[in-house]
Amino acid sequence: MKKWLKSIFSKKETFDGKILVLGDSHSRAFTNNHNFIPFFLGAGKQHNLLTVENKDRVFNKCKNTLEDIDVENVLLVFSEPDCRYMLGRGWTPWEGNEVVNKVDIEKQIRISTSNYLNLYNGLKSSFPNKKIFILNATPCYRDDQNEITTRFNNEMGNRFSSYPDVFISINEIITEEDGKPRKEFYSDPVHLNHQLQIPVEDYFRSLGIIEKSGFSKELIWDNDAMRKKFKYNKKFDCYTYAE
Repeated sequence: MKKWLKSIFSKKETFDGKILVLGDSHSRAFTNNHNFIPFFLGAGKQHNLLTVENKDRVFNKCKNTLEDIDVENVLLVFSEPDCRYMLGRGWTPWEGNEVVNKVDIEKQIRISTSNYLNLYNGLKSSFPNKKIFILNATPCYRDDQNEITTRFNNEMGNRFSSYPDVFISINEIITEEDGKPRKEFYSDPVHLNHQLQIPVEDYFRSLGIIEKSGFSKELIWDNDAMRKKFKYNKKFDCYTYAE
């Protein structure tokens, strides 16, 4: 098992007013913004909610990061890989239609959403004073995956119905009538681009957590204190663990 970099500071670094974005590669959509600190925990193949083992991996990395970075607000960005995997065509379904891993979709949705709820509850138990939010699974240009994504998000909404404001559902805002992402949000067959920040910022503004948009193409989150603890990925302008 890989050993992750431990804190070398006696005190945690404080980033007042920032929202720490913890996620798979989708966290990179939150770069170049004064309101967000994007943190890439690892690839979606290993950082998902498909199994308890994967959920525990995500929990441990989230917990380790939150022990080192002092923020009040946290946004979790996972679960698109779960929906993609449920297609049964591996991790690159845009390359072909051959079924390589047949999945009971309804069962897997129940498992993944239950794991997400347990991830949230575990983090809240460890960090009761932090506000933790979850972004819905985002859409793509594959109709069959979008159908799964809608079912997944509906189940997430049900599971978090008694948790006010936690689950952020924005897909109706960023999609066309056919469920595909509007072209201004599209980045590649898996990811959305920086425009995703706009409805998310609108949501946080409605809660009074931020005051205005923080996007800036010139902003580089190359922070000295963060660099001493974590690996800075210049290509994606986000942080990750040093190995």
